[in-house]
Amino acid sequence: MGVREQKLESRIKRLVGDILLRGLADPRIDGLISVTQVRVTPDLRQARVFVSVFSAPAATVMQGLAAAQRHVQRQVARGLSLRVAPHLSFHLDESLKHQGRMLALLAGRPPPSDLPVLDDSPTAALPPAGSTLGSVPEGKETEP
Repeated sequence: MGVREQKLESRIKRLVGDILLRGLADPRIDGLISVTQVRVTPDLRQARVFVSVFSAPAATVMQGLAAAQRHVQRQVARGLSLRVAPHLSFHLDESLKHQGRMLALLAGRPPPSDLPVLDDSPTAALPPAGSTLGSVPEGKETEP
């Protein structure tokens, strides 16, 4: 990825974040919404905007963002100094929820119920609660 794409991604991320911070008229776009990343195609025609949604139903917020896409597109186009602004598409980013789930599992706590379950037995590879990674069970000595 070139420097131009990186600069454009950063600029779009900032512009979309500012638009969401000021608020949109759609009541479905509510709660804490964070723009986590933007990915631009090499020809600069398409931009995928990834957002994380907290304290609101994600499906409802994504419907609101899809409905407000043209308005956000116009605002971003005004903030860019390009002849043709990239076409924006919004995508839900679940990585922060996944990270929170993994941290809870590593800490030996049950994950919050609002986080998605990613597999059937996530604790199979984890040490028992109360132990630390790399610890040696009592009575066992390691060889030097």
